[in-house]
Amino acid sequence: MTTLLQVDNLQQTFLLQQGLRKVPFEALRGVSFSLQAGRALALVGESGCGKSTTARVITRMHEPTAGRVLLHGQDVTELKSRRALKAYRKSLQMVFQDPFGSLNPTRSVRHHLTRPLRLHQPALKRRQLQQQLEALLELVELGDPGMLDKYPHQMSGGQRQRVNLARALAVEPEVLIADEPTSMLDVSIRMDMLNLFRKLKAERQLGLLYITHDIATAQYVAEDTAVMYAGQIVEYGPTASVIDHPSHDYTRLLLSSVPDPTRSFAELAAEESDFRERADRIRQQSRAAGSDYEKVAEGHYCLRQAVTQQKEALC
Repeated sequence: MTTLLQVDNLQQTFLLQQGLRKVPFEALRGVSFSLQAGRALALVGESGCGKSTTARVITRMHEPTAGRVLLHGQDVTELKSRRALKAYRKSLQMVFQDPFGSLNPTRSVRHHLTRPLRLHQPALKRRQLQQQLEALLELVELGDPGMLDKYPHQMSGGQRQRVNLARALAVEPEVLIADEPTSMLDVSIRMDMLNLFRKLKAERQLGLLYITHDIATAQYVAEDTAVMYAGQIVEYGPTASVIDHPSHDYTRLLLSSVPDPTRSFAELAAEESDFRERADRIRQQSRAAGSDYEKVAEGHYCLRQAVTQQKEALC
């Protein structure tokens, strides 16, 4: 497997205003993982755990406090020139969570897709540009060329997100970061989008970082999964192994919170208080900083401190 992107001991500390003083907040604590061509890594965790911050640091929206981000072995955190940053952003693109907020409501689809093509291929002739625009629509299964002249308010949420995806793919990136790309879409069209991501990942040999709070969709999209809490990865490995044989208490907590349609509301209500107490205890335990990982199975690791706590886990 070809490693495209490697994140090495990434740390991000923000200064938060509290009264008259600023206090440090550790948003990322030693995050490490890698992305391979043609494979997806699901970064899973609840809101506020550091998933989106990780994406912003990788894309250079934030400068990391410490650590490295390597693309083909080159540390991109050291890139300074506009030309070098432009080349890096051509290699790595991002699809954001909000399909409407990611598009300029006063601009057409044609504008949104033309801009990256003109930026990275300024010599394109008008006919070549039109051909590429139509090819991008086909790529994301929006085959009607008339779509180019539509505006965001004239499209459904699923169509807008496909336009966002087409815009990201316009520069032919090697790495694609998808930050909760289906969470704001109707349930009926989420599966279509997930299938599209799977298809494009395989066909274009993309390294896909799929960020989600929904561990169930991670199983469908990603070959590997990293579970994140309080700014650090607590468990990672092949998705099937992490989901079928979770070793960290927090991973078990996430899995136990996935809705089970076979259980009645009465059963769930009866367990709510006990569940909340155990969940709070597991979250508190999982906040402890750690750097030593223990091998659970082939390619499957979890924080060493958590292994001794797994008897406390939710089943």
